[in-house]
Formats: sequence, structure tokens, C-alpha cells
Amino acid sequence: MKIKKEFIVRNIMGENILVPRGSTALDFNGLITLNEVALDIWTMLPDAKDEADVVKRLIEIYDVDEQTAAKDVSGLLAQLREADILE
Repeated sequence: MKIKKEFIVRNIMGENILVPRGSTALDFNGLITLNEVALDIWTMLPDAKDEADVVKRLIEIYDVDEQTAAKDVSGLLAQLREADILE
């Protein structure tokens, strides 16, 4: 999956925050905080073929059913798309 904008993850006071870099910092207003699962999903995105691939990989990492994993993945991806971070 393609991330459109430049972001790095920074741990600030125990919270994982997506921080915009470069010209993205001028255009992006807001912060996105990632919990542990969201951070894992974020790190999977560049190598993932599609949303189903992320769900499959999440199930392999966590003891979670497919429905829960799919809900978590689709929720984060919707938030990232709304923020115009994903293509």
C-alpha cells in the first residue's frame, strides 16, 4: 500500500505519534497517535499488497480473529485516507 506523504513515527512521552516531515509538515494539520496495533499496521503498509494482506499478517502476530483484525485495519486505513496519507 502506498503512503502518499512523508511521516515518521516518534515516541513522545510514551505515545507513538506520526510526525510529518518536509513539505508535508506545511500541509498537514493535526496529529495521529498510534497504539501498539496501529503501529504494527503502519509498519506493514509499505510492503503490503492490499488491506487483506495486512489483516492476514496482523492475525499471524496477534491472537485475534479475522473479524477483529479486519475492523482494526479498516478503521486505521480509513483514518489515514481521511487525512490524505494513503493513496
